[in-house]
Amino acid sequence: MIKKLSLFIFTILIFNACSEPQPKRVTVQKKAKTQTSKISVEEYAKMGISEESIKNLNAISVGAPAPDFTAKDQAGNSIQLSRLTQKGDVVLVFYRGFWCGYCTKYLATYVEKLKTLEAKGVTVLAIAPEGEKNITKTIESTELEIPFISDNDHEIMDKYGVAFKVNEDYNQKVKKYKSQTLNEINGQEEAYLPIPATYIIGKDGKVKWAHFDPDYSKRATVEEVMANL
Repeated sequence: MIKKLSLFIFTILIFNACSEPQPKRVTVQKKAKTQTSKISVEEYAKMGISEESIKNLNAISVGAPAPDFTAKDQAGNSIQLSRLTQKGDVVLVFYRGFWCGYCTKYLATYVEKLKTLEAKGVTVLAIAPEGEKNITKTIESTELEIPFISDNDHEIMDKYGVAFKVNEDYNQKVKKYKSQTLNEINGQEEAYLPIPATYIIGKDGKVKWAHFDPDYSKRATVEEVMANL
């Protein structure tokens, strides 16, 4: 009798479990790789970011429309983001300038993989606040043959949430090693730099992936970029 009762209860439990609605499979959207929330004001300051600029540093979320822009590259060609994305993915790389060893070393890592990226229909764009003369120095030091855009008035950088006003301590630190302030290097009244972020923009005009870290020594590797195209 006990065995029959146990078998009956077991059967009821199995029936109930199978008849309950199963949870829907949820696809988790890949988020932008960002690092801003755990950084103190003091740490921002060490990276040259003025306190007033912190609130303006915001990565564009994955899946959000990428702000369109039109600008001239180093050869005077008109570059419009929305036209480029019709052909394939676009990789936007923001860098600080020719004077930044981290930046030139990082940009040079794209040289070896550039043909592979272009074969996939990918366009790589480099954007910085430096003027055309200094962009030439960046190209010479990196040997990277891609469109470089001078965003001297930080209009594009503002759109992508990467622009910040440089604090005076950092500006003087640059002057100590480069004999000029960033204002003088970039020809700006007030020195502005970008977070060295990387955005991948898809053919639908939306952000597919992003790397956004105020620590200028940390960059998205080319391998990471290629894996997220």
